[in-house]
Amino acid sequence: MQEMTKQEAFWHALATVTAAALLMFSALLYFLSPHYSYWPAVLLVVLIPALLLLPLACRQYKNGRPLLTRRQYLNLSVLYGLVTAIYLGNDILNPRTGWRLVIALSGTGGWVLITLDHLWRAYKMKKEEKELPSAS
Repeated sequence: MQEMTKQEAFWHALATVTAAALLMFSALLYFLSPHYSYWPAVLLVVLIPALLLLPLACRQYKNGRPLLTRRQYLNLSVLYGLVTAIYLGNDILNPRTGWRLVIALSGTGGWVLITLDHLWRAYKMKKEEKELPSAS
């Protein structure tokens, strides 16, 4: 990933942190109900960490994302595979119908995609290592 200018990094970080904060605030209001009388406190609980994370996200975008090693990709794919198995076990043991089933299976499907993505990246790194000429 190429390095960004300070301004590009700031706007990307702001968009990322704002989207995450809005999603968290919406989820909390959904679970607490919109008629919750202390919703400004919920807003502060979401806003303060978002403001603290903004400089970290900005630096991450500016410096670029560090590449993982093949072993790290494999380890993460095993971890995500275990999370997938837990979600799938929950879906099997707690059968649902209708939209609840769709939502549950979409979460499981997301973990499957993340696992497969990490396996693909590890495979691609192995393939690239084989294509490089040896130094000896």
